[in-house]
Amino acid sequence: MDPKTPDQPSQEPNLDTPAAEVSSGADTVEGVEEFWRKRMAGKERAWNAAEEVLRGQIGTLQQAASRQGSGQTAGQDEISQQLADAQRELQTERGLRVIEQRKAKYPDLAKQGYDDTLFAVSDEATLAKLNALAEDTNGGGTFIAPTTPKRPDNGAAKRPEDMTLEELKGQFKVAADAYDQSRQR
Repeated sequence: MDPKTPDQPSQEPNLDTPAAEVSSGADTVEGVEEFWRKRMAGKERAWNAAEEVLRGQIGTLQQAASRQGSGQTAGQDEISQQLADAQRELQTERGLRVIEQRKAKYPDLAKQGYDDTLFAVSDEATLAKLNALAEDTNGGGTFIAPTTPKRPDNGAAKRPEDMTLEELKGQFKVAADAYDQSRQR
């Protein structure tokens, strides 16, 4: 065979193009449009088939998730119920601890035999007032108005007008010694 010249078209088919293109009759506009429609129809069929497979997989996964979800929901309900029970028990224990602390803080009121709800729902000021009243009725001394603070009666504090000269000198000496000791440190 002669070597081909660039002016002559090749009679051999081009192997780089698909066989459908070679025999498609793509020489005319109608042939190109027909080839394009067939190609797009094939791609659409392949796309639709792949999409259908994916939808099936999604449906299967959703069913599996709903089956697992219903199992997890029952487990979660059980755990949340246990958590709620534990929280209620903790609240009850805290309430009992508060009642016991308040009974220890206000013993005269506790001796009166009031219900535990008094200690649970009352505030500290009310309990202090009631305790002062209970102390006074139990023979604890003179009546003090519940709005005034209680003062300890240890007998150590006297007014200077009521003290003798020796008591004043003794207090002055104690204060002077304490001052000297603080300066030596």
